[in-house]
Amino acid sequence: MKHLSKTIIAFVTLLTILIGFSGPQKTEAAYTYGPPSYSSYEEGDVLITSSSVAGGLTGHAGIVAKGPDGVLYAIHTPGYGKGIEKISLANWWVRYPKTELHRYKNESVAKKAGQRAFKTYLSSKNTIAYDIAKDAALDRKNTKVLYCSKFVWQNYYYGANVNLGYNPNTKYLITPYSLRSKDLAPFGNSNFTHEYGYINQ
Repeated sequence: MKHLSKTIIAFVTLLTILIGFSGPQKTEAAYTYGPPSYSSYEEGDVLITSSSVAGGLTGHAGIVAKGPDGVLYAIHTPGYGKGIEKISLANWWVRYPKTELHRYKNESVAKKAGQRAFKTYLSSKNTIAYDIAKDAALDRKNTKVLYCSKFVWQNYYYGANVNLGYNPNTKYLITPYSLRSKDLAPFGNSNFTHEYGYINQ
């Protein structure tokens, strides 16, 4: 019975990935290719991309943060065995050319989220695990087992005291595409704006 329960949980998790992580519907006009200028970025900007596995089915998310050198980077959790990674914004667009940039309207709030992201990156070596199926991963308050969109959500929740539309006490996945501004608005969070790029699956 215990083995059967684990099998059912694994099946439900997989189904959630295939449905909940499904890409945006064909309502956007077209892709916008190529990165914006460096000066267009701000700390705390949320990057949502469909240049991910399974032809964009799952999606992927990252957050813009400023390093001690004053340079803005993309901070994200790229996958199993990789923890939290810092890459240049130019490299982000090389890896993920189909990307939307979403911005929190309050600059000081967004900056706090970005600062928390970089601080977590610096302190995360060998302490952060990537997973999307374990109970700890589904626990939205657990800061030791992460996946891309949970990491972005936690930076706003813990770093800026902003909840991006999810009950922190519910154990369930936070999907990358659900962090887009148009999908946050129905949850009562209209403080995000869509600044650049369109992804169309």
